[in-house]
Amino acid sequence: MKHRFLYCWIIQLCWILPVQLEAQQFSDWSVYPNLKTFKARYAQFKATDGYNYIKLEVSSDVACSMQITSTLCDKDNNDRNGWKKLTLKKDERKIVYFKILNSCTDGWWWWYRYYKDLTIHYDY
Repeated sequence: MKHRFLYCWIIQLCWILPVQLEAQQFSDWSVYPNLKTFKARYAQFKATDGYNYIKLEVSSDVACSMQITSTLCDKDNNDRNGWKKLTLKKDERKIVYFKILNSCTDGWWWWYRYYKDLTIHYDY
């Protein structure tokens, strides 16, 4: 009975979550010149749902929150793949996935907006 339950649970999970089919290698880290406290890098993969995805890893030296997006086509608007809200603790890394809806593939770009430094400052 346990095996049957586990098998059914795994099958259901595979229908819900796209599974990565190929190995990924991240790009080099990219840093914004005007805000060097956080950085991003990406990998691309094809999932079982037939779509390609951007796997964006973001890291920050300070606690912060923002919205972030990524694209592979310079001709498309930067919101083509959608914006995702992200909150990071100091020295934390997070991964965000974007379904690729771009009209071309001619590079890699990422943007942020509504950046907020969440560092607590004490006045003495």
